[in-house]
Amino acid sequence: MVHSIQADEVESIYLYSYTGGAPPDNTSEHEFNEEEIRRFVALLHKTKLLPTTSNSVSNGAYSHYDIKLKDGTDISISPGQFFDINDKKYRLMNERAVWREYVDFNSLE
Repeated sequence: MVHSIQADEVESIYLYSYTGGAPPDNTSEHEFNEEEIRRFVALLHKTKLLPTTSNSVSNGAYSHYDIKLKDGTDISISPGQFFDINDKKYRLMNERAVWREYVDFNSLE
């Protein structure tokens, strides 16, 4: 699903980050601009995922992306060693190749 998204199909992407601690210091929200949308979609195209039945979760800070497509489709992504995409679990197969870029996106404010 995420590999077929095209940047010109995206209406909006919102990033929500949670770092632990007490609210409101532990949360942030960022709406992507057009360039960030293009870069994030390109990163999704490079990301290799394998469906899994694991209930494992990734450690550390938590980031969540809400993608709204122009056709009304909503996609929810929580990246990590295990990805959660619209409540389905996937294992990240090329972590070394793409994780630094996810960290960079997770740091947007």
